[in-house]
Amino acid sequence: MGEFICERDKLDILIKALETYGTGNYKRRFILHLNSKIIIVEQKDIAYFLSKDKMCHLYTKKGNVYVMDNSLDSVMKDLDLKRFYRISRNCCVAIDSIAEIQKYYGNRLLIIVRPSYNDDIITVSRDMRKDFLRWLEGN
Repeated sequence: MGEFICERDKLDILIKALETYGTGNYKRRFILHLNSKIIIVEQKDIAYFLSKDKMCHLYTKKGNVYVMDNSLDSVMKDLDLKRFYRISRNCCVAIDSIAEIQKYYGNRLLIIVRPSYNDDIITVSRDMRKDFLRWLEGN
């Protein structure tokens, strides 16, 4: 017997598809304010974003970390979703910054990024695991 999908489930599937594949309209660079300086960070130079302490942190591939005024939700709207994936509520990672993926307790995945930063533990949530692995295969 076929699987029944309600309207709410269809909407959730559509939203996930749009988040995964995006529209192709994204920022090429982010403009950040650091004291009296204006910093330009190209999207290709970003390793990942991590939201902690109610602040969104941008981590670059060169080892710089910047605090942003934006929420992770608003940053997601500006990213190339073929290169970036939101692996949890508080983290979005670039595919070319993933050095290693390990199985982690609770049916989650541990993501080792390059370069590595501080003691940040980056995990793919249990709910996002399947979609994340599917996204990896598509890139």
